[in-house]
Amino acid sequence: MADFIRSFAWVFVGSIIAGFLIAYFDAHFRRPSHSDTTDAILYPRSKLLRSAAFIVFAIWATFAVFILLITLNGMGVLHSPSLFEGSIVTLAGLCLLYIALASTLRCQQCGKHLIIQWIEAPEFADRIKGLDGWASILLRVSRRKPFQCMYCGQHYLP
Repeated sequence: MADFIRSFAWVFVGSIIAGFLIAYFDAHFRRPSHSDTTDAILYPRSKLLRSAAFIVFAIWATFAVFILLITLNGMGVLHSPSLFEGSIVTLAGLCLLYIALASTLRCQQCGKHLIIQWIEAPEFADRIKGLDGWASILLRVSRRKPFQCMYCGQHYLP
């Protein structure tokens, strides 16, 4: 019980610190100049951007399979530790691959990461199908639609 309370305390303190960090970045984020929609340029690394979009969809699918395996195990239908281990390893590998790929994709105008959202509400985040920020960019890229940088508003063609 003591370990549980200690773990809870660390998670609680970590969430408070994360909240303060987000508030700090939101308060100190300078609004860059807005770009016009007519100056859309072709994103030079569009294949990598499209690959990142499909990796995120694979992560969501793997997570859904993992939840399904947990549900089937809880119902007593399936007892296979190797499937759990395989889905966890696949999920971790895809997440690491996405982080490595996303950290290399930057906006040509402002130099910030296109699909890593560092602040809670970016100034130029588009909203599509209930998604905004990095998720809306990935959805637009996967559908081969124009998108814009959520930090500076630069418009791109995938």
